[in-house]
Amino acid sequence: EMCIRDRPTAWLLLGAAMVVLALRSDSPALAAGAGMLLAVKPQYLPAYLIILFAARRWRSLVATAVSGGLVALSPLAGGVSGLSAMVDNALSANEAVAVRLNEAWVGVFGTVLPSRPTTVLAIGLYLAVLVGLGLLAWRRSVSIIGFAALAGALVVLASPHALPHDLLMLAVPAWLAIVLYREGSLPNPIPALLALDVALLIDLRGIDVPLGPLVMTAALLWYGWQFRQRAEQWHRPPIARAA
Repeated sequence: EMCIRDRPTAWLLLGAAMVVLALRSDSPALAAGAGMLLAVKPQYLPAYLIILFAARRWRSLVATAVSGGLVALSPLAGGVSGLSAMVDNALSANEAVAVRLNEAWVGVFGTVLPSRPTTVLAIGLYLAVLVGLGLLAWRRSVSIIGFAALAGALVVLASPHALPHDLLMLAVPAWLAIVLYREGSLPNPIPALLALDVALLIDLRGIDVPLGPLVMTAALLWYGWQFRQRAEQWHRPPIARAA
């Protein structure tokens, strides 16, 4: 039963990895496959479309959007009622399980708010994160690898519904963070990943406040600050860096 439940998350991880590969090859076929896999849980698809937009991979962007859109809107084949049922199911997902079991910001909000206001707040923050990522992607000076790592982590944190097995999606931003570490753009990400693993184990014991999203947020802020500091240092004149 657990393997069946986790299978869609493995598809999501594969789709996210395929988007990252499309950043290098700009392959519409690869991107189309990625879109279909990411559309299994549509809340993750927009962030990876924004990553392709940041990289100006237009063919891959169109292919991912079209294939993902076809899969996400497939309930329309059963009429408008099918799509309505899908939306209702998505909006009520956090009421079907304890909200605090979510390893995202919604899980933290759920410890102090009723389920319905928590869901509304989570959706609002999710949309705000997508808008922020879109504005950042508009800048041509953005580091594509750094941006992809940021977007991949943020979309998990901001997801209105992210149970512990959804954290498998963090494998892609972790992979990119290791690439940035080897380039000297980030500190070693392993300590943060180990801290997240410990937090997840504690959460699975059933404490009142989920530690996972808090640890992820702290790590994201720390590594984001470090990335910016190192980028500024590399852009200084050699004499200023030596000083």
